[in-house]
Amino acid sequence: MKKTLESVLQNYDIGVVRQIKKMTSGLIHQSFRVNTESGMYTLQAIHDVLGSNGVFADVAAVMDHLAKKNVEAPQLVRTREGGLYAEHDGHRYRLQTYVEGDVINVVESEDQARAAGAMLGRFHAAMADIDHQFQTELGLHRTGKVIAALREAAEEYKHEEIFAEVADDVDFVLETLPALVFPDSLPKRVMHGDPKISNVVFRGGEAVAMIDLDTCDRLTVLADVGDAFRSWCGGNESAEENHFRAEFMQAGLEGYLSEMDGVLTEAEHAWLPKCAKTITLELVARFLTDYFRDTYFGWDEHRFASRRAHNLRRARNQLMLFKSIS
Repeated sequence: MKKTLESVLQNYDIGVVRQIKKMTSGLIHQSFRVNTESGMYTLQAIHDVLGSNGVFADVAAVMDHLAKKNVEAPQLVRTREGGLYAEHDGHRYRLQTYVEGDVINVVESEDQARAAGAMLGRFHAAMADIDHQFQTELGLHRTGKVIAALREAAEEYKHEEIFAEVADDVDFVLETLPALVFPDSLPKRVMHGDPKISNVVFRGGEAVAMIDLDTCDRLTVLADVGDAFRSWCGGNESAEENHFRAEFMQAGLEGYLSEMDGVLTEAEHAWLPKCAKTITLELVARFLTDYFRDTYFGWDEHRFASRRAHNLRRARNQLMLFKSIS
């Protein structure tokens, strides 16, 4: 793998590479911190589902826009030929500047939740005037499609041995989630798409940047807020148990509204208290779908025997979290 990465990096004018170190965070891409004589970078081996030309163009537009708005964020490094990515053996790689700071996996205080909320609000506010037509085909947080995908997978695997293990979970999701789908009438704004707490960079207690910008799209920002509260107010997704901390949600909401209170409509405000329930149960559906399909999410091979086993743990963890939200 090291030789492959070194070969990829030869496409960039970054000087002598001193060290390449694998980063542990991230469910989709493989990420590596690259130390060079010109500075620190992040090199990502891009998962096929986010490897289209359209997604690379989206990422470039978002990073360039945030730079113009003076909002700290990773900046895309073009290849020597000006390309948005480098290719090696049929796989695509993206290089971007490394944002110095701390990345956490679990929120430990109301101050952290408040700071992260303010950062998400600044991101949404900064993206409000971007002049870009997003081309992503991923379509995150299209909850109706998530429901349909789970229903289709469950139908396909209902006679397989693995189905019995999750039959009750699947029934609960398919009965409960439809009532929590966001109305189409809500305003469409630019969202991050994956604002889990490990995608917020902290420095000196302040949240300074959002990273992993390849899932941005135009949708209701309540999907982002709901996903944020799901992540920030719960524990590690791979733990056996998970319970929602309402005080963290209140703090996160205070931070978010300090940047967005004059922007959101009355209808958006009305959905704020329940948006975490929508996204939490949507994620349960996604984990259950991949429990059947066994193709999408990365998994920890040191702790779990298979991707399927890891997805089952994640689904049960998030289902417990959902049931603890008041």
